[in-house]
Amino acid sequence: MNITVKINEEKNGVELHFPAMPSPEILDRLRADRAWRYHRVGKYWYARRTPATLAFAEALEAGEAIPLSADSPQAEKPAKSQRKPSYEMKYLFSGYRDANGTYYKGSWRLCDGFADGKRAYQIEFSGDTYGNLPLPAGAEFINNSDSMTDYFERSSWFISPDCPDFLGVLEAWEKQEEHDRKRFEKLDARRGVKNDRESRIAYKQRLGLNRADAAASVDREDEDKRRKEAERFAYVAEARRLAELFVSARAESNGHALENAKAQMLKSISAYQDSKREERLDSQRKTALRMVETARQRGNCIELDGIAFVMDSSSFTELFSGRCGMEYTLNAVDTISGDRIYSGTFDSAEARKRKIIDILRDKTMDSEARRDLVSIGTEAVNV
Repeated sequence: MNITVKINEEKNGVELHFPAMPSPEILDRLRADRAWRYHRVGKYWYARRTPATLAFAEALEAGEAIPLSADSPQAEKPAKSQRKPSYEMKYLFSGYRDANGTYYKGSWRLCDGFADGKRAYQIEFSGDTYGNLPLPAGAEFINNSDSMTDYFERSSWFISPDCPDFLGVLEAWEKQEEHDRKRFEKLDARRGVKNDRESRIAYKQRLGLNRADAAASVDREDEDKRRKEAERFAYVAEARRLAELFVSARAESNGHALENAKAQMLKSISAYQDSKREERLDSQRKTALRMVETARQRGNCIELDGIAFVMDSSSFTELFSGRCGMEYTLNAVDTISGDRIYSGTFDSAEARKRKIIDILRDKTMDSEARRDLVSIGTEAVNV
């Protein structure tokens, strides 16, 4: 039989045109394969163009043995170890379904390994209900509602990489992130928001910055965004790696491998928290040094024995008593390391001056620096 194969470029499809009624064997194959449909008007069979459907059509045209598409129910199924893992529940981007098919709506959140302390590499599900939630194996349920104090909060649970369903939950979180990204892109398009570089520079210029400063600000924002995206990618990759270690250990029923996976998870959590702690300290040092530089320009900073003392004052009025007064602030910063030695407020400039003397007394200071300090009058520190 002279069979014609046509490629529909417009619809990215494959068409099979038969000069007469196909044989029962070919019809059975076409009907059994879910990829193929019959066009009643055009009198031809069609399918989406994929490697499987192209191979099927070419073999049919050449009169060779007809291979089955992967979508066909008769096609050979992959080995059990290669199939997509099955989980206790079905996890969706907007919630999950339990074993009975009951849907529980909520949202997913990837816990910050530093701010959340012990919950590094964990994922939280925040439900839209105040009642109980069905939990996957190993998850921790949280609800601190207290009817005695009339406090109620929605239920939630946390799941860690050592739980069997963690990879399914992680996939649901990734789907939620992608869904939110597309939703915000559509919202920005409807509002006419432009996020390209030139539009952002123009916006900052309207706020009062010149073009050079606006461009530098946009570049800093882009660099910070790229850095955070890289950190988030590495964080998610490590969570997936830890979960796969536990999956492999459970599949092999290897107790030693399971203990090794637990040790690696604790080690990863500790290393991540240490790196984030150092990063936060470094950020605080940079902030302190910028504060010192600003104070130098304003003239409310004195530097003695490698320490910059930033002083400021402000008036206050208490809301209920109506008492008025002055508040004197002091920030002591190591000008070399950027460490903040002291930060506090005082009722008088004299008390602040005494604190400066106490700070310098704790450090090794030569007599000349001490004489400079004593010579500072109240007017010098009453900024």
